Amino acid sequence: MTIMRSKLTPHNAPPLHVHSNEDEFWVVLSGKVRFWVGGDSLETCTTHDAGPGAVVYGPRGVAHTFDTVTENSEVLIGNTPGGIEGYFTGLGAQEERRDEEHLDFSGQFGITIIGPAPDLHA
Repeated sequence: MTIMRSKLTPHNAPPLHVHSNEDEFWVVLSGKVRFWVGGDSLETCTTHDAGPGAVVYGPRGVAHTFDTVTENSEVLIGNTPGGIEGYFTGLGAQEERRDEEHLDFSGQFGITIIGPAPDLHA
């Protein structure tokens, strides 16, 4: 299992993607986070807004993404089984990530990007 603490800021959401190797869950620690789950585009996903204490689950094979609704949010991100930590360290700092530019790298970790990142602060 891999668990990370992450601060979410505007304009830094991950693109809509699918994990083939692990399930993912989020525990919202502060702020408000919107999750998109289960579609093949942002428009067809179900959305869930979650505040402190909420837990959201994204099973492997199901598309998902998320963005902070508030100016800043903080979440615990868990993946099971572990092994995905190399993906996050390889991409670099959240504000410098460009997931769409690293499709081959994402594929090495069983991640398929299927749509753009949401931006609630555009």
